[in-house]
Amino acid sequence: MIATFAHLISIASALPADASALESAISALVREITTLESRSEFWEKSLPWFTGLVVLGLVADVVVIIWERKEEVATYRRWVYQGFHPAERPSRWNFTLELIASAAILLGVAGELWAGAAIASVNGQLRSKNAELRDKSNQLVALVTQEAGDAAKSAKTAREEADAVKGIADEARADAKDALAKAQTAQHELAKAESDAGKAQLEASDALNLARSGRNEANSFKKKILSAEQELENLKNRMADRILTPAQQTAIASRLIKYGPRRIDVLIIGSTGEITGITNMILAALVQARWTVGNSASALGVTASGIFVGTVKGAPPDTEETVSILITALQGAGLATNRLPSYDDKVLPAALAGTWDTNNTAPIRIVIGAKP
Repeated sequence: MIATFAHLISIASALPADASALESAISALVREITTLESRSEFWEKSLPWFTGLVVLGLVADVVVIIWERKEEVATYRRWVYQGFHPAERPSRWNFTLELIASAAILLGVAGELWAGAAIASVNGQLRSKNAELRDKSNQLVALVTQEAGDAAKSAKTAREEADAVKGIADEARADAKDALAKAQTAQHELAKAESDAGKAQLEASDALNLARSGRNEANSFKKKILSAEQELENLKNRMADRILTPAQQTAIASRLIKYGPRRIDVLIIGSTGEITGITNMILAALVQARWTVGNSASALGVTASGIFVGTVKGAPPDTEETVSILITALQGAGLATNRLPSYDDKVLPAALAGTWDTNNTAPIRIVIGAKP
């Protein structure tokens, strides 16, 4: 390997300076390298085989040493078994020393074989990398040459483009000067517009506040109107006569008829047409439920508002339940109705105008007064 490098150095030192001679020298150098690599490759491949033969020989020598040791020990033991005592026993130290020496030589040669194989592998990789390096170098030279030509063309093109850009820049400079003047004018107009916008914003804010105030007043006025309308509606309801529509009369009768026919006394407090009208409507609903009217009279010198229904003292539970159903039905029809405390049928609440037999009273009494 050292001789190969020395030969390559001597060839490289003699290279001429001109391009054509340099190319010839490079070609000769490549041929020399190829020849040397071929020769080196042959001997590198042959070296492991020769070393392998030496290893095999040493392995055989170790086997022979071990075999001879076993024979000597076996012969010694046979003499001992037969009663003879040889002068010397086979030396263990000689055997150990021979075995260690042979093993050391075997390991050394085996290591040399391994190292030779590794060196051959590395040299093969170096030759491969060297060939790759030459190929990449040739590609690099070609690429540099091409890029140099492209750079010259690019420089020419850039010079032409620079001239064109200069003309464009001059025009752009003039346009920029004109644009600056227009921008300054626009800036003045913008400042004026911002001032006008500020004034308009103030006026709009005042108008908005005024509109909000007007809306609040309108909402307040609307609430007052709604309140007045509600009061008027309530007043109309209070002033309107109490009525029972035919459908309401039928509904009351359907709830009472299941409890069977009943008898009821009617006491009217007041003489207005409204009281008379609602009394007749209630009685019409009771007649539909197959109830009959017993005593009927008007109280004198007293006033009452609303409708009251009660039972005589000691009335049976079914009568009490029926009265509760009647009160609930009248309330469902929108009539202010309450329960009358249980009464003594022999005692009259006031002077009466009409027919009232205290000895023949009904177990249920209804008192109808003015509208609450």
